[in-house]
Amino acid sequence: MVTLAGKRLYFAGVTECVPEIRALRDIDVALVPMNLPLERMAPSAAAECVNAFKPKVVYLYHYDQSSVSSGSAMPNRAATLDAFRKALAAGIECRDADWYPR
Repeated sequence: MVTLAGKRLYFAGVTECVPEIRALRDIDVALVPMNLPLERMAPSAAAECVNAFKPKVVYLYHYDQSSVSSGSAMPNRAATLDAFRKALAAGIECRDADWYPR
């Protein structure tokens, strides 16, 4: 966790939702992995984790495994991102970042 200009930023590494993450509080911005296709943090698990510590804003990353799989973009990327967003608690904003080439 880092505090910059009074904002608390949390950067989760490649992880599962361990008790230390669930115990976080007062996070302004969180960057959280959604590891597909490895199923370590599937959309529902990633959303459950984020809902536990309730950051104001969340950015997902690590969800496009095309660089380590077949070399093509994941066909269900949009569906998995949508599933994550729908599972978020009210008041948590999910912002998109252009991490991966289209």
